[in-house]
Amino acid sequence: MSSGEDQPSVYALLIGIDQYKHRSAEWPNLSGAVADMELVESFLLYDLRVPASRIRTLRNQEATRSAIVGAIEKLAVAHDIAYGGAILIYFAGHGASVHNKQAIVPCDAPPWSGNLKDVISDVKLSSLLQKLANAKGDNITVIFDCCHSASGTRGSDGPYTVRGVPLHGYNETGDDVPTGAARNGLRGVSNDGKFLHAGLSSHVLLAACGEEEEARERDGKGLFTHELIACLRQKGVDAFTYSDLIIDVGRLANDKQTPQCEGTNKHRKLFNSLVQHRGQPLHRISRTNSNTFRIENAGNVLGLTPIGSEFAVYSSPEDLAQRDSEALFYLEVDAVETAFCTAHPLGSFPPPSALAPRAVGLMTRVGRPLGDLRVHVPDDFPHTAVVIDAFERLHELRAAQRWMINPAPHDAAHLGLVSVEGGRTLAFEVLDAQIRALGLNRLGFTVPADAHFLESVLRAAAHFFWHLRRVPIAKKNRAEEKIIHQLRGKVEVHVHELRETEDLDEDLQYILQPKKNDIIRPIAVGESPRSWKVVADNGQSLYGIELVNKVKVGFFASALYFDCRTLEINELYGPAAAAPNTMGDWDAPLRPFTGGGPPSTLQLNYGNGGGKVLRFALEDGQDVDVGFVKLLVSNARFDMSAVEQAPLQTVRAGDRRRGVPSKSLMRAQRMPETVWDEVTLPVVQTREA
Repeated sequence: MSSGEDQPSVYALLIGIDQYKHRSAEWPNLSGAVADMELVESFLLYDLRVPASRIRTLRNQEATRSAIVGAIEKLAVAHDIAYGGAILIYFAGHGASVHNKQAIVPCDAPPWSGNLKDVISDVKLSSLLQKLANAKGDNITVIFDCCHSASGTRGSDGPYTVRGVPLHGYNETGDDVPTGAARNGLRGVSNDGKFLHAGLSSHVLLAACGEEEEARERDGKGLFTHELIACLRQKGVDAFTYSDLIIDVGRLANDKQTPQCEGTNKHRKLFNSLVQHRGQPLHRISRTNSNTFRIENAGNVLGLTPIGSEFAVYSSPEDLAQRDSEALFYLEVDAVETAFCTAHPLGSFPPPSALAPRAVGLMTRVGRPLGDLRVHVPDDFPHTAVVIDAFERLHELRAAQRWMINPAPHDAAHLGLVSVEGGRTLAFEVLDAQIRALGLNRLGFTVPADAHFLESVLRAAAHFFWHLRRVPIAKKNRAEEKIIHQLRGKVEVHVHELRETEDLDEDLQYILQPKKNDIIRPIAVGESPRSWKVVADNGQSLYGIELVNKVKVGFFASALYFDCRTLEINELYGPAAAAPNTMGDWDAPLRPFTGGGPPSTLQLNYGNGGGKVLRFALEDGQDVDVGFVKLLVSNARFDMSAVEQAPLQTVRAGDRRRGVPSKSLMRAQRMPETVWDEVTLPVVQTREA
């Protein structure tokens, strides 16, 4: 681990509460929250060499509601914190839940007959974090070692104290944010599409447990905080992205406490602004028996790992990063499940008897091409040598390529090559029948007539079309690939136009709520919907997506926007990162439908979802644009971030607008089969209704 000058500059607010003013049997004091706060403080001071002047602590009776709120507000106006500086907010103490809102409990909160101004609700926290991000940037880390289950003072399976209390007789009014606001979770809120840092874009949250789980302490220490700091001290801050770290922390309290990582920037390095990995994904490797290994996030839902694919295994991401590092051994994929695949050792490099706990795999060979991109080259095309050179480059890399890219007739191709600007530049005609029928005839960029640029565009196009058109197939079968929509009719999609509440709060924050009716008819997952025609009004109208669950199984979800002009793939919403669990995941954000009431719902990009609000705009001189919203749902946790793709643009071009802004309790029972499904909604933007 590097030290001193090499470490990131961090400004920290640390809060720990053991002693509560209104202590009772239901509201017990804690014994480890202050100690946990001091552990974090020690890590900052002595491991990261953060100056004491940059750390503010609030202990016990210091941590009143007004003191906590005021301390966060002061961060936003602190002159010594530059825009983009790393900010850490840590809280250890009791959490609570009231009126479908979550809250952290300050030392002076009353347990009875209070209102939301007596605790710090999720709505208030979201407002504070958005204001902080607007002032200081989105390099904000929030760590909560508390829970909101209010399930009592002892865990059901041993001598644990639970960091959660009940609130009795609380009314829903009185919070110092607008009344009537939609529920906005601690895990992020998408309040106003006008603000770049709304919702999960403002911060990354590391939470001690899932929303229905208990955060626990034992022997004077919180399980989550101590495991978190142990991982950081062992490997160093620069060894992890946020999502890597939470997976390393793993599951706690006999698999009953599952730490979570949520936020648009969860794939950044800790405290390190704007460093994100978007290349070849790394996959966690674990051993299931002497000759079988499990490769995480390499299943059917991700769509990148056919049977026969090979992976090189390294002891850790840092080992792989070494220039002269060699793989420990190689694996070949035998079977592909929904969210992971299994593999056996390959060749003359036997695996070690003990696999490193942070072992990762890198795909080195694709078992077979996943899909094809068909390109039309006119007979009179003047750059034959450029095309031949580009195709030779692509075929030389075929062993590591996921796509077949070949010439095709005009009526069978996805794209066609066009020579423009006197032969100096290449443009791309859209020949895909569906996209062309929706009104888009040409990609929105050009590149020089050079084999390197052409190769890059064709590889991006192949990636784009494969993931756009991919649907579930019967799994683990080399010979037969039957499309199978196993979730048809079980999950429904609603698209709403959103409205702002009439008033701004003290932080100029808007709360978004759906207008009365859906703007298109509800869509069942697994069906092929008609296109959604929307007027592009320069981002003035805001749109949100809601999922409705009709079955007794919870689901994870991802929403991707495919921009057909730029070949961009932008993740609008994705599941939180958490340690993998071979026994299934019980903290799915789309809750099971328990019957006897309305179905459970999940707002992806408004309310408590935290994803990116949909807004639309056209460039000057452009009358139509086409894109697709693709929603994937599964009862297994998955991560689609490796599918994202940056937009392509004219090499000489300046700024341009895009339709979607890139920034702008376990019981003994038989486990259900893990499945996934999708629905793809075409979106056509026009200037007039």
